[in-house]
Parts: sequence; structure tokens; C-alpha cells
Amino acid sequence: MRLSTFTPLLLSAGLLTGCAVGPDYARPAVATPPAFMGQAAIDGRQTGAPPTELLTWWNGFGDPLLSRFIATALDQNLDLAQATARVTQARASLGSAHAALLPSGQVSA
Repeated sequence: MRLSTFTPLLLSAGLLTGCAVGPDYARPAVATPPAFMGQAAIDGRQTGAPPTELLTWWNGFGDPLLSRFIATALDQNLDLAQATARVTQARASLGSAHAALLPSGQVSA
């Protein structure tokens, strides 16, 4: 019983002593460069779509077999087609769920 009473007191005292800096604290001097080293790369980058060379990087090897394999893989990638279909289906389901929240009315004669 007695230990559980002093535990929060000791814990808070330990945390508060860790915050004590002292009256003679001086910030250490750190040598920093005058400018960001990567600024030239940031300024030189292009915005928008990546260059065509990056979209077909494998053509740089000059291997027709590799190019044929990649073209076949891209054409017959059923997982990507299935994922696209699932996203389309989820968007349609979301649209129908939101349509139920809209006001509705009936007209009869």
C-alpha cells in the first residue's frame, strides 16, 4: 500500500529534475552550411509527367526479349484489370449509398 502512494510522487519528481537546465545554460554553437545542399537539384527538377525514358526504362538495355516480356506482362496483367474493376464497383456502390440519403418523393393521381 505504501509503495503505491510514493510511486507517483517519485516519478513526478524524477521527471521534473530532468527539466532543470540551470541559470548558466548556453546554447552550443553548431556549424551549419550557408544553404541547403540539395537546393540545386530541387530547382532543376521538372514538374509534371516523368520523361518518356523513365516510363520505358527497360528499353535502354537494348534487349528485345526483355521488351517483349514486359509488353506481354503489361497486356495480360489481370490483377491490374481486376483492381480497376473493383475500384469502379466500389465507387458505384458509394454513389448508390449516397443516393439513399437524398430526399425522395412520390406523385400519384
